[in-house]
Formats: sequence, C-alpha cells, structure tokens
Amino acid sequence: MGHLLLAPAVAALVAIVFAPAPARAYEDQVGLTLGLGYVSTPIGDRPTHGIGGGLVLGWGLDDVFTVRGRLDYSVHPGGEGPTQHRGMLGAELLYLLDVLAWVPYFGAGAAGVAWLVDGDLQPDVGLFLVGGLQYLWQRELIFGLEVRGLAVARAPEDEFAQMLVMLSATYLWEVY
Repeated sequence: MGHLLLAPAVAALVAIVFAPAPARAYEDQVGLTLGLGYVSTPIGDRPTHGIGGGLVLGWGLDDVFTVRGRLDYSVHPGGEGPTQHRGMLGAELLYLLDVLAWVPYFGAGAAGVAWLVDGDLQPDVGLFLVGGLQYLWQRELIFGLEVRGLAVARAPEDEFAQMLVMLSATYLWEVY
C-alpha cells in the first residue's frame, strides 16, 4: 500500500519542481516604439497624402492590456495650397491577442491634436481606433504594422478624419 501512495507524491513533487514559470508576455515591461508611415486625410479639404512618424512609450499592465502614450507628427505637402503640419499627443489602451511570435492587437485612445497651416495654429481634440500586428523578432525586439483612424471633435473648416498606416520597431525591457 505504501508504494501506491509514493508514486503520486513523487509525481506531485516533480510537477512542482519542474513546473514552467507563469507566462508574462507583456506585464511589467516597458516598450519604446519608433514608427514611420503613410498618412491620408480622406474627409475635408486638407491635402490628402502625407508622411508621418511617431514615438510611443508603452507599459504592459498584464498579459493582455497595455497602456501607451504617443507623440506623432505628420506633414502634408500642399501642392497648390499651403503645406500643413499635424502634431498629436495622446494616450491609448490596447488589448493584445498574444499568439506566440505573432501578436494582433486593437485599442482606442484620445489625443490633443494641433494643425499648423500658414502660421495659424488650430488646436483640437480627437478620438482614435487602432489595430495592428506585431512580430516578436527577439524577446526585446518587436516589428509591427499598425493602422490608426483619427476623428477630431472640432475641425477648422470641415469634418475631418485621418488614417495612418505605420511600420514600427519596438524595444522592450523588464521593469521588475
């Protein structure tokens, strides 16, 4: 009878000693992201095409939620009209669908937005939706593709929305 109790005890001990560490995909990690991409303004009379970039600082709250602060800039060459510049300072909450090396995500955020046209600064506030796909190249290095749609509350001349498609690189490090 003693050997019947010994086998489960040994199995339990082996399971405890050799148990894998809990998965910690993003929690307690900080990520610094640089991105560059194409910007389009499909609504309103602003120049349609432009180039934009961003600097993002993110904090993994747990294995599925990340909060990020971002600073973006884009320029829209005017062609026949004036060149327009847009700056954005915002915050967003992302939901990550961690699937090994490929990580799709989506989220939403709010931002302060400012347009500079012919020396005239036009401030506004906006809401945006974001979706993307990241590839974990290494534990500390991620490459990604992101699509962001921005709508502003008060447009200077007409309804305004903006779409950004950005390629990015992120460096991650542990906080604790």
